[in-house]
Amino acid sequence: MADRKQISIDEALQSSNIKTYETQDKKEKKPKRKTTQVSIYLTDEELEYLDKKCEETFLARNAYMRKILVDEMRKQ
Repeated sequence: MADRKQISIDEALQSSNIKTYETQDKKEKKPKRKTTQVSIYLTDEELEYLDKKCEETFLARNAYMRKILVDEMRKQ
């Protein structure tokens, strides 16, 4: 009978040039923008208005708020 060798998965991957999904995904990820999280507190009326505008423009709340900010910055 042939002798069985016990090889760990890590050793096998290091000895060959096989790319795992994890290492392949790391290379394909887009670089992240450097951003800072901002929280705002809105009244019920303001929130309803924001949701209405988001439905009209098909944007999420954060995307709509960023759009308003960028548009305002471009005006200056």
